[in-house]
Amino acid sequence: RILSGGGLTFNGDTAAANALDDYEEGTWTPDPTLGFTSKTGSYTKVGRIVFVSCNISGGSAGSAASEFKINGLPFAVNQSGLFAVETYRVNYHADGATGFAGVFSGTACRFIRTVASSSGSGSNWIMEDDVGTGAQIVLGACYGTDA
Repeated sequence: RILSGGGLTFNGDTAAANALDDYEEGTWTPDPTLGFTSKTGSYTKVGRIVFVSCNISGGSAGSAASEFKINGLPFAVNQSGLFAVETYRVNYHADGATGFAGVFSGTACRFIRTVASSSGSGSNWIMEDDVGTGAQIVLGACYGTDA
């Protein structure tokens, strides 16, 4: 059913709030805080949910004082979601880390190590110097947006 105000509904539903009113596919260019020689990305947006993927490679090591981020997400984040990442030459097991997570804010993705031990838990950001020369990062993530 196509609603007069726009949107597509299914199974006889006529509520505008349940209508599919946005679908988009495209590409984006990941903008990591370090230089990478190859950067590709794609996205699919359905309503307010965005799935992004990217592959960046040929990284160079950076500063211990700067957080590593991938900027340039195609839509601003209003709600962090799920992610999967495969890395090569990225040190996310430093400092006794037992886990690795992505944190999305604005149009950037940052990476955090989580530490759990008998003395408690904590976390710290992955810094630019954790990314080695020749690094590769393949990311797939799903997050919410208001766009």
